[in-house]
Amino acid sequence: MLLLGLLACAGFHALGLAGYAGHCVVTVYADGGAMLECRLSVEGAPANVTLRVPRDAIYISVYDGGDPAPYHYDGARGLLSFTAFSSTVTVRVYTLGLTSKEGAVWRLQLGTVDLETLLALPGEALIVSVEPGDFGVRLVNNTLHLVFKPGSAVR
Repeated sequence: MLLLGLLACAGFHALGLAGYAGHCVVTVYADGGAMLECRLSVEGAPANVTLRVPRDAIYISVYDGGDPAPYHYDGARGLLSFTAFSSTVTVRVYTLGLTSKEGAVWRLQLGTVDLETLLALPGEALIVSVEPGDFGVRLVNNTLHLVFKPGSAVR
């Protein structure tokens, strides 16, 4: 059984992007790994995009209009940069560094959310605490997601 203690959730932080909308989905796996997926609608493409992502990313992919796109990842600063040529961009980042375990309690820590962020936990997870308490709940493809509004300071 997986016990989740403090959930601190944030998606990607967009820096230097003229206009965008979108949402992020964070899927946490039973082994403590987490896949972050951000879907952006970019206004005024082409546009240079810089996102703050986990510093210890194991896997990164950027799809611009459905096609793989080149990117630059600065792991020391946790910055991912690319040029969006279409209005639809999907970024995926897999990491093991967002979770920690103390006894039977897992903790997930990401930061502050800039976009609507949906959090999917492993099916056997038991939630101990979540901050802030004004999160929503949504069922997506038979999976329960905790939903955090943009600007939420989730700790």
